[in-house]
Amino acid sequence: MRADVAFRNVCASAAVVLAAFVVTPHLFDLDDAYIPLYSALVAVQFALSLVLLIGAALLLKSFQRLESVNLGFNAENTLTMVANLPRAKYDNDEKALRFYDSALERLRNAPGIKSVGLTTNLPFGEDGEVDGFVVEGQEAAEGAAGSQSEQAELQSVTPGTFQALGIPLLQGRLFSASETAGKQHLALANQAFVRKYLGGKDPLGRLVQIPRMASPPFNVADNSFQIIGVVRDTLNQSITNEIWPELYVPYTFTGMADYLAVLAPGDASSITSAVR
Repeated sequence: MRADVAFRNVCASAAVVLAAFVVTPHLFDLDDAYIPLYSALVAVQFALSLVLLIGAALLLKSFQRLESVNLGFNAENTLTMVANLPRAKYDNDEKALRFYDSALERLRNAPGIKSVGLTTNLPFGEDGEVDGFVVEGQEAAEGAAGSQSEQAELQSVTPGTFQALGIPLLQGRLFSASETAGKQHLALANQAFVRKYLGGKDPLGRLVQIPRMASPPFNVADNSFQIIGVVRDTLNQSITNEIWPELYVPYTFTGMADYLAVLAPGDASSITSAVR
């Protein structure tokens, strides 16, 4: 139900309740001695009803504001579930990637599935990892005080993740399946990243160095990634907090994927059994 319709219904109901209180005491054939007490009770009931009505109005207005918030993604008809693997069984990236690739292939070919992808975090998720990075050309000068290393949430994703979560591409392009399999040093950024760290300038082709990728357990020899696309900001903390800058890299570099996202052409519950 729309918030404005619900608000009108609450107001109408409250008006009926309040009208019931405003009844002359003589209809109840009360003794004159009880009229002041009756009047006091009516006043108290009226005041309480007014407080409840104001509270309901504020709640519905808040709900209306929430409805107007742009979340940055569209989860309608999308099924998500935890997809992290037990390390005891999948103790290296190769085993994990073989399992994930096989699962994704089966799901892509399953009837009733439009798109499927893996990611290390979901919008509003609490599993995002913040990492340092350096934008090429913005390194600290030798001997200069301080560091030019910035902070962004780093996510590993597969092709199909953004389509499954309804996160639109705004500029450039997404990773292809061959680029992901070939571990091409490519990255995607959200709008917050471009605004904060690139001053809103064209990000396509810019290189970012992610020092963590050169460290265990990833051990990537070249930690430079080229930005090839920009995706819409999604609320990655809360509705009231500022959107955190994000970088996305192909999941084949990390072998990590904590969540599965599957988009159905209709009700997502229709594909639950197939996904399981």
